Amino acid sequence: MTTLYAMSRLQDAELYDSVGLAALSIKTDLLEHWLEPDAILVGGAAEPIRAFRTKNEALAAKENRAEMAKTISPLVHLRATGVAWCTADTGGCNGGQGVEKTRCADCGNAVIDESRKAVWQGIYAQQIELRDLTDIGPGGTERVERDLKRCEAVLKGLGATEEDLAYVAT
Repeated sequence: MTTLYAMSRLQDAELYDSVGLAALSIKTDLLEHWLEPDAILVGGAAEPIRAFRTKNEALAAKENRAEMAKTISPLVHLRATGVAWCTADTGGCNGGQGVEKTRCADCGNAVIDESRKAVWQGIYAQQIELRDLTDIGPGGTERVERDLKRCEAVLKGLGATEEDLAYVAT
């Protein structure tokens, strides 16, 4: 749904409310998952989440993780980039778009969880294919190597071993 549609006097208010409730539900479920002690998270915004969930006093104020997630969900800006979850609330995010899919790996606003692992495996496999090309020039080669390192870091952060990476490469 676009902002232009949402601001229209002719909008379908029921549809707008339905989309808003669905988005809030998805965000709440995602935050609840991230608060689970064993949830694997990678990316620049992952460390503050891991630190938060280890502080038992923060969770003691709520009955359980689901209640905590419901409480903080409206306060957290969250959107999907396709390769990560972006917490940037002031704009300026260019990650996950076009040919810059791996940019989220180094971003301080990104959270990458297990739900994005297959995407990163696919990008990794594509970068390996690109590495074998001989006509991409030095700039192309440099970028492929950078993106391979980013993919490896994300996949290892999500629990992949060297054997897993070798398997993806085949």
